[in-house]
Amino acid sequence: KSWRKIKNMVHWSPFVMSFKKKYPWIQLAGHAGSFKAAANGRILKKHCESEQRCLDRLMNDVLKPYVPAYHGDVVKDGERYNQMEDLLAEFDSPCVMDCKMGVRTYLEEELIKARKKPSLRKDMYQKMIEVDPDAPTEEENVLRAVTKPRYMQWRETISSTATLGFRIEGIK
Repeated sequence: KSWRKIKNMVHWSPFVMSFKKKYPWIQLAGHAGSFKAAANGRILKKHCESEQRCLDRLMNDVLKPYVPAYHGDVVKDGERYNQMEDLLAEFDSPCVMDCKMGVRTYLEEELIKARKKPSLRKDMYQKMIEVDPDAPTEEENVLRAVTKPRYMQWRETISSTATLGFRIEGIK
């Protein structure tokens, strides 16, 4: 029964788009539209300053052989992207697993932003009650909605994130 809770919590929404590649575009989790296919075995990921600094540092680190090559940032269609090696480019039918590592898997700035401009999310409330109908507070049940910070913090407590320092977000 506990596996069913975890299984139901994994909300992977792969979408398939053709980019004239050997395999269909796969995204297991995260925000749809964060990635774009690029030429020459590369992908574009929406620009994030802290991620760019991390990728820059990794290119001169002992971990370099274990991470996608970073090729700087580019502007495409008026939007800025980090350009990286597509690790799946050579595969015909790749199998992918999205793991979230760390005891907290959301950014502090996400939490600050959501707290500054809180909005009630009916979709997150629905996800919450699908996993644990007793999780929402009385007020959340009346509103039939939760705030994003509340949902993110709750999600961390019900997965292996808090106890093991990682969780499997999706598999294909």
